[in-house]
Amino acid sequence: MKRLARKLVRIEEDVRLIDAIRTMVENKTRVVACGGERVLTAHSVIKAVLESEGDLASFLSKNLLFLAFKAKYVSENRKLSYLVKNLKHFLLEGNVIVTGSSGKVTGYINPEDIFKYFGENFICNDINSAFFHPSKCLLVYANKSIKSTIKFLLKNGSSIVFVYSRSRYKGSVGILDLLRELVAEKILEKVSLGDDGYFLHASISELNPSRKSAVDIENIGRSKLVAILTKFGHIAILKNDGLYRAIDDKNLLLYTVNILMARSK
Repeated sequence: MKRLARKLVRIEEDVRLIDAIRTMVENKTRVVACGGERVLTAHSVIKAVLESEGDLASFLSKNLLFLAFKAKYVSENRKLSYLVKNLKHFLLEGNVIVTGSSGKVTGYINPEDIFKYFGENFICNDINSAFFHPSKCLLVYANKSIKSTIKFLLKNGSSIVFVYSRSRYKGSVGILDLLRELVAEKILEKVSLGDDGYFLHASISELNPSRKSAVDIENIGRSKLVAILTKFGHIAILKNDGLYRAIDDKNLLLYTVNILMARSK
């Protein structure tokens, strides 16, 4: 497990939530450590943002310990098979797994990290399985509000949404993109004046959905699909610029442990 895990970014316990969010965004991580055994996740932050509508400025100025919690971690000395067997016990909101040793958290694992480990078992025909069906993912219209999008993410347990307009694929938006927008200077100026709606009621299209994880069905190949999934943890496969197949972080994890890992036996 130790070789599979990414190193946790650590922040001081006296840091404000706004600065903790900035650290997450700058380091492109959905979980950070504070102290020896507490963590702060992007999902816990975005959930609290939604609950703090009307008082976001006050929320952002609070100490991060307001949201940080002691996570159930899997020992970094355990084998991956042990984690998979006990996945429900260790899986945090946002499909993140924390590793640790001697009472302290030491690292974290994303779905794409486990996929990379078993990636050699991937075959292109797998995109026709139920795991890659777009209906399994969060699909939102480009004019959907950030507030509604956050609600969908929290309800679905995913970290990514796929945005479309008039049956055309626009791109994907992740939970870190939402947090990046929240701490943008222009947003903070409005929030500090009590205008939380400037952020929450804006359309998701204003975040400029990314197409970096998208590939046309005519250009797919095993190596390209594996590379995109390993790098982004999700993928959008397009046909005539519409969403033909897709998988998010939640379903990538399920696909990996149920299909790819099984092929290793």
